[in-house]
Amino acid sequence: DVVACLAVIRYKQKRPKLLLVRQFRPPMGCDTVELPAGLIDAGESPAQAAVRELKEETGYVSCASKAKVSAPLCLSPGLTNECFH
Repeated sequence: DVVACLAVIRYKQKRPKLLLVRQFRPPMGCDTVELPAGLIDAGESPAQAAVRELKEETGYVSCASKAKVSAPLCLSPGLTNECFH
């Protein structure tokens, strides 16, 4: 399974901003703008994976206790049993 992070950066004096990443995706042949995301490692909870992926892909640090995890979402149930959290 995988996680995708909907990370919002909140400022005291400015409007909040959504944190996105740009990555080259060979199947698309171009850069894409995405939510930080990645695989859930063995023994890891979805919240732990989200915090790890957020740091790996953006450098931003959060903690699993602040993460809110959605119910699993199957994006291609006709092709795979992979779920997004």
